[in-house]
Amino acid sequence: MEYSEGVKLVASIISFIIGIFLIALMITVHESGHFLAARLVNVKVKTFAIGFGKAIKKWRSNGVEYRLNIFPLGGYCQIASEGENSLFAVNPFKRIVVYIAGAFFNLIFAFVVFTPFFMMNYTTISYPNQIVVAQDYPTLFGPNNNATNFKTGDTIISIDGNKVNDFEEIESLLSKNKNEVVEFVVIRDNKELKFSQKGIYNKELNKILFGVSYYLEPVVGDIDPNGIEALFNLEIGDRIISFNNYEINNSFDFLTVLATNPSSINLVVQKSSNQIKEISFTPLRDPNGNIELRFDFDKEFKQLKGQNIFSSIKSALVETSKQFIETFKLIFSLFSTKSDVDNSVAGPIRISYIIGSMRTSGIRAILHVTALVSISLAAANCLPLPGLDGGHILLNIVELIRGKRLPMSLYLNFQKVGLVILLLLMIFVVSTDLKFLFSSLISPF
Repeated sequence: MEYSEGVKLVASIISFIIGIFLIALMITVHESGHFLAARLVNVKVKTFAIGFGKAIKKWRSNGVEYRLNIFPLGGYCQIASEGENSLFAVNPFKRIVVYIAGAFFNLIFAFVVFTPFFMMNYTTISYPNQIVVAQDYPTLFGPNNNATNFKTGDTIISIDGNKVNDFEEIESLLSKNKNEVVEFVVIRDNKELKFSQKGIYNKELNKILFGVSYYLEPVVGDIDPNGIEALFNLEIGDRIISFNNYEINNSFDFLTVLATNPSSINLVVQKSSNQIKEISFTPLRDPNGNIELRFDFDKEFKQLKGQNIFSSIKSALVETSKQFIETFKLIFSLFSTKSDVDNSVAGPIRISYIIGSMRTSGIRAILHVTALVSISLAAANCLPLPGLDGGHILLNIVELIRGKRLPMSLYLNFQKVGLVILLLLMIFVVSTDLKFLFSSLISPF
């Protein structure tokens, strides 16, 4: 094994271990919700465990056995189902409180994590306020025949009287705008132009779109020294002026040619010394046959200040609610025939690896992905399926409506079906996780 591969393997193992502990924390939070809710409504809890398997340490307190088990990925809260103060000895409303508390605690956890996330200063990419028009690039954006007053290369300097300095500010103003017609001021060919532009409402995104994106100069800003491009002397600062005989003015020109999936790449670049050089090579490809380029275009970055505590609390509440709803939409979209289930469904192995790999991206990135996973755990458990909290909640709602106890045999059969579904789902997600992890470990730098 080469040195770089060994380093990557160690880094992957560290990522996995870090992710495992964070997953364990989120599941512990979930089970703590069930535990505290059960105690609140006077339902007997037999065991509260962190992890699965043989106990490393266990003790009893107030009639509950607490366990710290050998395998940290998971945990459980065993609630008494028979006898006095058991789950089925109380009314359905109290049972619903116990079942829903796990997801509720995960949402509280996400809210708590999001609060410092919004308070922290951070660095973000600052795309220019120069634009490309989507209809000029149908290969990338799809066909679009909407009339537009914009031209690729325009620089937007004002929207409805509000000055803008980068594309993020453009997106922010347009996303808040509720009017279809917006007043723009742009610079074109060194002249200032003013005009009105009508946007098109997009039902899926629930916002008005104006068919523009950022204009990024085709200047190489980052390159992997182990990539094949470096072997052919592509360097940081090189401006790509043609790609397979197509003139390149911006990053979308480059991506349009790349979308043809060429068998070879021929670049004409202008060096920082103004020397023109031709670079040709056969690109690397991933297991699916897609081209893997090991360089990126130059980008500017800006420092943004975090919000104060009160604004952060508000933003955390809004973001938790928004992501919970978006997660439900994503889950239901998986039933669409167009969904790529292999890449959309992640199990504990893949999630652990992804969370752990964020360690090099800083604490803010870790907080963000941790909150999102906690929200996903809450949303998944709320699904009205056998074996999940949502399935149990559904049965108890039926009991409340009927005003009459459902047969215990129905609960038992419902639980058996749930176990089978969860087992099949676990086999599927673990298989996709292992495939993902294997490809992550063997793929070259």
